[in-house]
Amino acid sequence: MTATNETPSARLLLDYVADVQVVTIHDVATYFSVSPAEAEACIRKVGLVSPDNDGTYEIPGNGDPDDVLDAWLDQYGVDHPDTPLAEVPDAPQLAAPEPAADERPWTGEDSAKVLDAALDTELPAEEALARAFSEPKGDGTEIGDPDYDDEPTDDGACEMAEAMEAAVQAERIADLENEVASLKAEMAELRSMVEAFVSTKAPSKGGKKLNVNGMMKAGLIAVGDEVAIEDSDGEIVGKATLVSHREVEVDGGDVMRLNAWAEQVTGWKSVNVYQKVLHVPTACLFEELRTQAAEEG
Repeated sequence: MTATNETPSARLLLDYVADVQVVTIHDVATYFSVSPAEAEACIRKVGLVSPDNDGTYEIPGNGDPDDVLDAWLDQYGVDHPDTPLAEVPDAPQLAAPEPAADERPWTGEDSAKVLDAALDTELPAEEALARAFSEPKGDGTEIGDPDYDDEPTDDGACEMAEAMEAAVQAERIADLENEVASLKAEMAELRSMVEAFVSTKAPSKGGKKLNVNGMMKAGLIAVGDEVAIEDSDGEIVGKATLVSHREVEVDGGDVMRLNAWAEQVTGWKSVNVYQKVLHVPTACLFEELRTQAAEEG
């Protein structure tokens, strides 16, 4: 059909669709020289349908535009066949399709199954909901079973709410535990940094405390001595061998600076070597050795 500038009526629009069989909003807008919004309103008013929901529309029912128009306009007592679309009421919404054979209303049995899945698997509620119906059991409690209970119950609703709440609380607890672990690690690192600062500022009871080089010169420690790290739980980890007052040799023969080795073993950004490095031959921390030397000297 040739495009027209004529204002579409119900008769003209149905005749056009009957001629081309299938139209889009763009087709109607172009053919009648109207805006897309006006074209969509026209389509809605005469009750064209889009069976595949793909943006294409066609005449419903048996496809006869005369039958469609007569039945539709007679229902509302509107004159035809050339009634302007402005006077045509919107087509009623199509009735919702019947549920498929394997679909039923939500029930208390559904809620109970979600509760069981959430508690048994410790899954988030949404995932438990999906898994609760993934494998039919054939026992009348699965959607699609002939004996399915389609009567909702208050108990089921309560159980569903409890399952959702339990899942939310479990996730919250896990998040809090992760936060606590992270805070503990930060506290340990901060404590080490404070100890390092205090050890350099606090006056000693006796003489001046020695640094690592001074400790080696005084014979408190020596090249070849084994050293290790005492972690926050008092465990001895990360043994190495002194090769100078600044460096240690670790397993595999690699040589590292003393501070870098201590930071690697602890995983901290800063380590007070006097408070954390243990002199294995004497079983004393560096801090204990130099404190004793200061008090004696």
